[in-house]
Amino acid sequence: IKVFLVEDEYVIREGIKKNIDWQAHGYEFCGEAGDGELAFPMIQEIRPDIVITDIRMPFMDGIELMHKIKEKYPYIKLVIISGYDDFQYAKEALIHGVLDYILKPINAREMSEVLQKVKDKMDTELEEKQSIQKLRKLYLENQPIIRENFLNRLVLGNIKAKALQEEKKTGLIRMGEYKYWATALAQIYQIEQKDHGETMDSQLASIYIRNLIRNSISDDIYYEAFYNPLGECILFGMNEPEEMEKILLKLNDIAKESKRVMKIKAAIGVGKIKDELIKVKESFEEAK
Repeated sequence: IKVFLVEDEYVIREGIKKNIDWQAHGYEFCGEAGDGELAFPMIQEIRPDIVITDIRMPFMDGIELMHKIKEKYPYIKLVIISGYDDFQYAKEALIHGVLDYILKPINAREMSEVLQKVKDKMDTELEEKQSIQKLRKLYLENQPIIRENFLNRLVLGNIKAKALQEEKKTGLIRMGEYKYWATALAQIYQIEQKDHGETMDSQLASIYIRNLIRNSISDDIYYEAFYNPLGECILFGMNEPEEMEKILLKLNDIAKESKRVMKIKAAIGVGKIKDELIKVKESFEEAK
């Protein structure tokens, strides 16, 4: 953890620098300056983790330096050094992102305690960041399952309007872009024997239908295909009811293709168009 010191009084600066065993506490003393104006370019170059700065200094005081650092490098932790007369000033600085302050005269024990507090906070923040990253990775890995679960809840009517609004923020499906909605349900009702005598098993047939749907529906039709215990379910989004005609033709082609190529007879039920996404439960019932 890199520590940078800004203090205009040379004796105090040297005392802080020499009286703390930086390495023993897990720190690297990475630089120093006599005022904020000199310090800021050095901080930009070194990028320390912690900046300890006096409040009253010539040219650029600690408060101005603090604002500059927070604006450009919000991750840098700040500790203020202040005299007794500046105590109120130091407390005010705490409101603006300073983690702690040290009153003069400074002793090594007090400085070490403050640095340990800052280090503990940094460790906690790192743990939280790592936990969030793990959760985000886990969410991305499980997104197909989460999406399928959401869509099934939607067509089964197990999601309320308020919860649906919250789901919009996740971006799982493009809910806000379409005015009309309808569902279709594809079910295999017969698998015929092929010319060479082989019959496809039902699991492979289901996978074939699923891939056929995904590969056959053109990009200009918005749809979400997902597995349902009753078969392969498809949710369609439209801006005009007339778009349904193109969807029906495409579904008819899928049923014909399945029978012609793989001897799989599939029935595809289609529900009526609904003017709200929350109403697709009705469309799903009609599709069944």
